[in-house]
Amino acid sequence: MNLPPPSARCGPCPRVFLLGAVSLLAITAAGASLQVSIRPGSEAGGLDVRSVHCPGDVFDFRTCEGVVVGSRDLGLFQVKLPPTFGGGQKTWRRDGDRWSYSWPYAQGVTVHVAVEPEADSLKLEYTLHNAGPGALDAVQLHTCIPTTEAPGFFPPATVRHGQTNWSELYERLHVWSGGRRFRFAETKLAASEPHLSLMQKGAAPVTWGWWVNSPETFDPPLIALASRDRKRTVALAFERAIWASSNTGDDRACFHLFPWFGRIEPGRSETVRGRMYVLRGGPGEAMKRFRRDLPQAVVPSP
Repeated sequence: MNLPPPSARCGPCPRVFLLGAVSLLAITAAGASLQVSIRPGSEAGGLDVRSVHCPGDVFDFRTCEGVVVGSRDLGLFQVKLPPTFGGGQKTWRRDGDRWSYSWPYAQGVTVHVAVEPEADSLKLEYTLHNAGPGALDAVQLHTCIPTTEAPGFFPPATVRHGQTNWSELYERLHVWSGGRRFRFAETKLAASEPHLSLMQKGAAPVTWGWWVNSPETFDPPLIALASRDRKRTVALAFERAIWASSNTGDDRACFHLFPWFGRIEPGRSETVRGRMYVLRGGPGEAMKRFRRDLPQAVVPSP
């Protein structure tokens, strides 16, 4: 298991504003309320996502912090893309409103990521190709949304057992089970665990990294964070995802939902689609959009 030191986990990437190039490196599709730009210095294929709904907030959407196969990863914080467009191989490629890149890992797995703004969401498409000699089982991809540069969503620091944490985030972070929405703060381990994770109902427990699974489970592959004033929501959803988590142990104060690829045979590819939302209204609005945009999502039966 290849784990970075705590200071590097979900670590912040340097902010660099290329003032003369912003118009060339940003995308706002017709009718979209989101503006997306390449995040210079990112180690995770990072994008800066801004919304007219919360103009003071910047979401550092880390499209790929790593690939997880069972209980091991293929190396974290490797996806270092230049801040300018290229042909798409280890660079962002722009085709109209659609941006994409491919990143090959030394172990024979290539990640292809494509994003496209639509209204108040970012359409996501992840394809993993297995060029290795053997099948890969229990494959996931590590996404991340820190709130550090989004003051409307960033939690206040608190001290617990002599340690500073940002666990107020749990009060506003939501998943759904049995048709009921519940907060991470309601889980059994929320009071003690700064690296809290939940499994989808019926999924085999994932054991990787510093995450600790609480016994509660979720159904739809959707995670939603309400703003501090409860008037806006940022959310992440996929067709398939079995693991949701949040880090409140440092000032990244981030949350995650990993797209799930399951088993990938040699020479084969698997694709998972999803959405990132920045919406007016509470988490219920994210659920409405999830049902409309991802009707094929895998949701366990009651």
